[in-house]
Amino acid sequence: MAKILSKEDLLRVQQSSLKTIERSKIRLLICAGTGCIAGGSGEIYDRLLKLIGNDDSIEVVFAPEVAHGETEGISEDASGKTPVAIRKSGCHGFCEMGPLMRIEPMGILYTKIKPEDCEEIYEKTIKNGEIISRLLYKQDGVEYPKQEDIPFYKKQTRLVLENCGHIDAEHICEAIAQGGYQAFVKALFTMTPQEVVDEILESNLRGRGGGGFKTGIKWQQVARQAEPIHYVVCNGDEGDPGAFMD
Repeated sequence: MAKILSKEDLLRVQQSSLKTIERSKIRLLICAGTGCIAGGSGEIYDRLLKLIGNDDSIEVVFAPEVAHGETEGISEDASGKTPVAIRKSGCHGFCEMGPLMRIEPMGILYTKIKPEDCEEIYEKTIKNGEIISRLLYKQDGVEYPKQEDIPFYKKQTRLVLENCGHIDAEHICEAIAQGGYQAFVKALFTMTPQEVVDEILESNLRGRGGGGFKTGIKWQQVARQAEPIHYVVCNGDEGDPGAFMD
């Protein structure tokens, strides 16, 4: 991906990434959170990629070698093949039911998948659009094909984690396609440093270390330094490796 040097550049990348995503007739989002990885989701990803890659009637839109690189320039001519994207998503939050797989655009969520289920998913769901009942979440005798209808998710209103589980959390173009980095570009190209600090102060954003200290005050103190010194303020002591939440 070329460097983003303006708001127009970001819009160009967003449109290009959306176009690539929309080419996929089917998107398989396999959870790569810590719990699902421990349950074998990495093997599930590899097996499905191999199954689909060996099918001459299917075009893999996102191959592993471009997962963290350029998505532009992919051929628009699929030669009659069915475009399928296979991605590793962030944590869905429903760890007790993992490994999880979301299938779009149908919105289906398969739960407790095993590597040996891959052939059935490939033959029935990917090739023929059939839902595999035994892989759906069930509660009190009710079967829930769609993720958003599951009681665990229905009670939630996701803000910061709205896209978690729906995109590849390690693929910057997918984040940009969903509107990511718009605020950063606004701050970088249309606001003064003081306007940025004032915005953060007004937001009442605070640290989560226990003290609840205002982030804007920290930024203001750094901005007041007489010399034009560049600072990087980071916290290397928090996070859940593999869950893509921090």
